[in-house]
Amino acid sequence: MISDRLSDRLRAVASFVTPGQAIVDVGTDHAFLPINLVSRGICPHAVAVDKNKGPLVAAQSNIDAEGLGDRITIIQSDGIREVRETSGKTMVLAGVGARVAVRILEEEPQKRDSFKELIFEIQSEMEFFRRTLRKMKLSIEDEVMILEDGKFYPVIRTTPKKEEPENILRLNCGLSDKDAVTLSDRYGPRLLEKRDSTLKKYLEKEVYDLEAVRDRVIEAGIKNPGREQRIEEVKLLMDINEKARAVMR
Repeated sequence: MISDRLSDRLRAVASFVTPGQAIVDVGTDHAFLPINLVSRGICPHAVAVDKNKGPLVAAQSNIDAEGLGDRITIIQSDGIREVRETSGKTMVLAGVGARVAVRILEEEPQKRDSFKELIFEIQSEMEFFRRTLRKMKLSIEDEVMILEDGKFYPVIRTTPKKEEPENILRLNCGLSDKDAVTLSDRYGPRLLEKRDSTLKKYLEKEVYDLEAVRDRVIEAGIKNPGREQRIEEVKLLMDINEKARAVMR
């Protein structure tokens, strides 16, 4: 069935949706997520949004095949420009890079803040994205990391806050405020707090990758421009990684 065609990442996204709330799925592609949520009775209604006509044609075909045309509406829109504020209480933005996601969020701040919850599966620059969420006063309420086809994908659930959210570690682990913010932005405050098992695997892989980068730079020799600076940058990242692994122990 079409309603069962969810990747592990989208299953994680679906698990974060609060039951009983209408959903706006931005970048819906073939509308697998809205179809799944509506057909299972998690969401009473859904809006499937995509900026390209091709995916929406496929989405409409899938929606009709499941007999959900009266409960799932499609909208052609770049981000949420054409989405009405009353369309839903949950917004999902999955399968895009951080820069695209931030642009969408920044373009329509009033619409963005009209949602009760926003759920993200972002595929690049997570440190930049989490830092931006703090600046937008979107509090990270929960997060999970999915390992799929050899790649790591964080899934984040946020809620708008009127005041600056405290997205730093709420752990008594002797971190300075600066380190707590750095670790939270880089690895996810809730993932660290929960000592997420997949994050542990990610941290171990990151150590291996950083050591490989360091060794390549050293082997390049003294004539390599910026060699010492790059070595120091890698050492700093390795230090941050070690602090994160210490928190996870």
